[in-house]
Amino acid sequence: MFISPSLEGKNELVRRTRAGFILCDKSLEITDELTASRCFIIVGDPKLQFARIGNALFRKEFKYGIHPTAYVSPEAQINEKTHIGPFTYVGKCEIAENTIIEGHCHLYDKVNIGRETAIQSGAIIGADGYGHVRDKAGQWTRFPHAGGVIIEDNVEIGANSCIDRGNLRDTIIRAGTKINNLVHIAHNVVIGYHCLISVSVNINGSAVIGDGVYVGSGASIRDGIKIGNNAFVGMAAAVVKDVPDGVTVVGIPAKPR
Repeated sequence: MFISPSLEGKNELVRRTRAGFILCDKSLEITDELTASRCFIIVGDPKLQFARIGNALFRKEFKYGIHPTAYVSPEAQINEKTHIGPFTYVGKCEIAENTIIEGHCHLYDKVNIGRETAIQSGAIIGADGYGHVRDKAGQWTRFPHAGGVIIEDNVEIGANSCIDRGNLRDTIIRAGTKINNLVHIAHNVVIGYHCLISVSVNINGSAVIGDGVYVGSGASIRDGIKIGNNAFVGMAAAVVKDVPDGVTVVGIPAKPR
């Protein structure tokens, strides 16, 4: 087990636990009584080290290669150290090494995916965005989407998420960003480095999200909005105005907390 530095009553918890190995930091009071029956490993960040150990022990192993039921365009550029799962479609894409694309995904043309990226089942990347122009008769004409999608290194994309291609430029997901399940990212959106986008988030067209941003479950971000670096968007918030660096916004419409 691991003991978080902020956990209340952690000394009592250690006394009651049956765990034989405990990851903790220096704030835990370790007595001779406790060390008689347990092994304590003192680290700077117990939760982080626990996650690393857990990943090393339990991470699902994927074999390199393309499943026989998958379709890959002859014009695609796929690194040989890549996993493409069953019933996945890959158009004219570029995919770098050690990237995992699970089953039943659909990657349209002009999708560029970097190294060490993981895409879970059912994700759709590179479909046309939702852009239309209205004429005097009130009828709609679809705006062309000639751009692509760029997904940089070490990105995660959750199951059944959709990332649209850009119209006249690319939709971009920067390195290290993690996207949860059922997320919609519209055309021309740019998401910065090391962001966390939680479940069922909706990011509308041409929104720009800075680095290190957290977007809570069910939040909706209006088209063209800019969210600054290290901002925090609360659960189910409706963001209709720009958010400066480092600011937390919550509510409908979202306002600084």
